[in-house]
Amino acid sequence: METISIHNLIKEQYGEYLNKNITQLNITQNEEEVYLEAIESSKDENGVMKEEVKKFRMDFEVRDGERFLDPANKVEMNAIKFMEEANAFTIVNIAPDIFNDAACGDILADFVISGMANEESLF
Repeated sequence: METISIHNLIKEQYGEYLNKNITQLNITQNEEEVYLEAIESSKDENGVMKEEVKKFRMDFEVRDGERFLDPANKVEMNAIKFMEEANAFTIVNIAPDIFNDAACGDILADFVISGMANEESLF
């Protein structure tokens, strides 16, 4: 299992959209799968800190057998590709929990209004 943090990069690029409870974002992969892993922290009613790990598959097929992030690539290459090719709309669709609800609504509305909803690719 390999992991690389992209939290600071996402925070830098999408800080106003980021769910305030997300404390870590990583690209994690093994020989067969690639995930965006989000760690969400919150306190329960007793003041105990709770962490929930959410995983979103990133090795899905985008066209003709090509995967968005390929587990055959190094984790660093997949992190770079994610940061370069994923946009806010893509992130909302594949990992909506990392953005706050208001941001998700704004991003989806902007996408529809801009006319990009008719585009073939989300990347």
